[in-house]
Amino acid sequence: MSEQAAELLKLLEQLNKAESENRLYSWEPIPKQREFLDSPCIKKALCAANRTGKTKTVLYELVLHLTGIYPKWWVGRRFKRPIDAWLVGMTFGSLRNTIQVDLLGKPGELGTGFIPKENIVSTSLKAGVVGAIDTIVVKHVSGRNSVLKLWSSDQKREDFQGAEIDVLAFDEEPPPAIHAECLMRLMTPMSKGEGLVMYSFTPLNGQTEVWRNLTTDPDVKVVSIAMDDVPWIDAKIMESLLHGLPEMMARARRYGIPAVSSGRILQFEEYQYTCDSFPIPKHWPRIGGLDIGRNHPTGAVALALDLESYSVYIYQEFKKQEQSAADVARHLKHWGVQFATSHDAFNETFGRGESIASIFKEEGLDCFSAGRDPWARIEKVRNMISSGRLFIFKDRCPELIKEIQTYSTKESDTTGKAINKINDDVVDAFTHAVFFYNRAKVKGQYEPIPEVNKWKPSSNGIGY
Repeated sequence: MSEQAAELLKLLEQLNKAESENRLYSWEPIPKQREFLDSPCIKKALCAANRTGKTKTVLYELVLHLTGIYPKWWVGRRFKRPIDAWLVGMTFGSLRNTIQVDLLGKPGELGTGFIPKENIVSTSLKAGVVGAIDTIVVKHVSGRNSVLKLWSSDQKREDFQGAEIDVLAFDEEPPPAIHAECLMRLMTPMSKGEGLVMYSFTPLNGQTEVWRNLTTDPDVKVVSIAMDDVPWIDAKIMESLLHGLPEMMARARRYGIPAVSSGRILQFEEYQYTCDSFPIPKHWPRIGGLDIGRNHPTGAVALALDLESYSVYIYQEFKKQEQSAADVARHLKHWGVQFATSHDAFNETFGRGESIASIFKEEGLDCFSAGRDPWARIEKVRNMISSGRLFIFKDRCPELIKEIQTYSTKESDTTGKAINKINDDVVDAFTHAVFFYNRAKVKGQYEPIPEVNKWKPSSNGIGY
């Protein structure tokens, strides 16, 4: 080997080493991961499918807070001082084999995980578990140190008592008793609007108490990532990962949503009502469905009617939380359709004779009441799917397809008619649109309410 080649090889080795010890700076989130990271909520959950990077996403944010090193694009929560943090996993064996590697690097490669090598002050081994670490001291940009303690959810509840921390992260769903005890460690900072709790798990245990509490709390940001949402899992890989699994387990692992064993309202296989997207002919009539959210997201869909086969196609969706009625209207009016919307939108809601529907009309969004009978709408959807006349664009409407999987009645209800009002924002809008598909009109042929405020939609987000 020539002297020049040896020098180039040496430089290449140094470059590879520098890149391997620069993971915190080089890791880039995909859009769904970024949605989670951008949230400033005190409590947020990443309920995601397998192999979608849910754990790495939470660990990335955790390390940002431990080090105080935030990227330029960061808009989420921010700590200006060193923190005390806990990370709770399933067992110390699983923590050693996954979490520990992502944080620190493989054995003998310290500093190749998310914590930069120069920020690792010290580590302490867990007694009784070979190679497992239970404490990591991390250098903060202030010059002082943050401390991260690793815990196993199979420890006794009493082991978690006494401390006060700033940040808590759960990798996989914790048992209710451990979950409650850990939250107590954050009681003081959270009472001041400080602190942070993060969850990353695939809800394989169904609609558990922890899952229900997260998804029904308006102050919790819940992001769901499906295998379909990530670029590194194609159809063949997905099929291989899910092959041979029971149907309900396969749904949970693919979509990151709880499997529903009973009470499922739309009991159809996905292939029966989904198709690939295609350009909608201009002469096909269209209509929208809209479900208003206050302490939950607002959901909307757009439907097109093929008059030759009298089949309907759901070709667009929208799901957003923490948006005003005016903001929703300004966005959706650009779809150019009339909306069947929640009857409650027409009630006086602001104590001064003003309804959400009136705000919509002021902003130029045309809508009418979808009525009060959800089961009439559900039966219409069932009949349409059963007769092979209803299809959803699977590449354009992932949130709707996920919600259909868990759209169910309450287990405690003996009548079988009480609908679980959890993660049903887009599916409610869907039933509104389908029920009134015969009122669809060719885009531009009906008389919409004149636009009041000119507004140009953003280029990002579902339905944009």
